[in-house]
Amino acid sequence: KENELLLEQTRSKETHRTNTTFLSKLKKFKPELLFSEIDQEFLQQLARYMKEELKNNDNTMFKTISYIM
Repeated sequence: KENELLLEQTRSKETHRTNTTFLSKLKKFKPELLFSEIDQEFLQQLARYMKEELKNNDNTMFKTISYIM
């Protein structure tokens, strides 16, 4: 039980960190965003921003975009 609790706490911290990082990138790219604005063109622009401006590698970019999809 203690190991399971520790694992869950670790996951929760990592999930929180991942979500915070994702939201930070999204807010830097587009501070105000409506759900209706999220389309293929938006995703392509976000990917380009992450590669060119943030210098993220392909894996980071794909993983980040997967949170939206």
